[in-house]
Amino acid sequence: SDHLIIQTKNDKMRIIRSFNLLAAAVVYHGIFAATSAAAFSLPPSTLTSATSSIHSHAQTVKVAVKATAADLSSQDKATNNSKQHASPKESVDWESFSFSLNGVRTDKMWLSVIPVSFATAAASTTTEQEQYSDSATQCLVDFNDLRLSPASTVLNYGQVVFEGLKAFRRQDDTVVVFRPDRNAARMQKGAARFLLPPVPTTTFIKAVDSVVRSNARWVPPSGKGALYVRPSLMGTGEALGAKPSYESTFLVYCSPVGNYFNTGDLKAIRLQAVKGFSRAAPGGSGFVKASGNYAPTFLVQKEVRERGYDEVLCLDAATGNKIEEAGAFNFFCRLW
Repeated sequence: SDHLIIQTKNDKMRIIRSFNLLAAAVVYHGIFAATSAAAFSLPPSTLTSATSSIHSHAQTVKVAVKATAADLSSQDKATNNSKQHASPKESVDWESFSFSLNGVRTDKMWLSVIPVSFATAAASTTTEQEQYSDSATQCLVDFNDLRLSPASTVLNYGQVVFEGLKAFRRQDDTVVVFRPDRNAARMQKGAARFLLPPVPTTTFIKAVDSVVRSNARWVPPSGKGALYVRPSLMGTGEALGAKPSYESTFLVYCSPVGNYFNTGDLKAIRLQAVKGFSRAAPGGSGFVKASGNYAPTFLVQKEVRERGYDEVLCLDAATGNKIEEAGAFNFFCRLW
């Protein structure tokens, strides 16, 4: 039968049944989202014990996650301010929200457009004339559609990287964002790979902070969801040839969301490993949070969901014998 090998630094474990996997922990877009445990072709008595352990562990992690959202400290580099933020919008059924737009159009977004020369992008630097603005007066605009040429590089050649982070409301009604500097660093790494001028960390954080504050009424009450923030960096100049864009757009918008998987309060999800499909390949751009890395997963995600699973579990491209990640998030496994 097909086997999978899970390798850690000091341990190796052979799994007999490759299509009955439960994630030990799921982290999507940098945010801890759900938890369960692993169940691999075990005797009924062992499985019963493991299931009990799963539920106990899930409750423990649930408390930890809520505590993290409520008590982010300065050492975690959370964006915070003692000033009260706008209270949640009234008459909103926050608990019905899934990880989607939920029919909401928020109030403001951040938009900064700069010219780009190939030499500037290749050097991952910007001249004084080619710097993204950090002025809220200039960049904070009403949430609206973008105008793009049909020949824009982002539409034709996928020159775009993005990020995802969340703003949580605490019990004192203030709002916090968890380590946005890490998201800024990852976007800078992706920008270098895609020949886009990087957004400075201070500008990135200013943009996120401004968008969260101006949309604070869309941050759900404590414990009832989060405001998902989506920064994007894209080549928006028009050209027919395959080359880097002469124009770069830095955009940040947001939307209130619930859990990524609408399975209830931190319930386990089911993943199916599929041979013949890989999320990323050696030498490619799998390490970049790029839009083009996601569309290829849509078909296999549809297929595993039709078989009763929540998400695909991706194997490594080189051998097909090692677990790499899931279709839309990382995979962590605890062995004990």
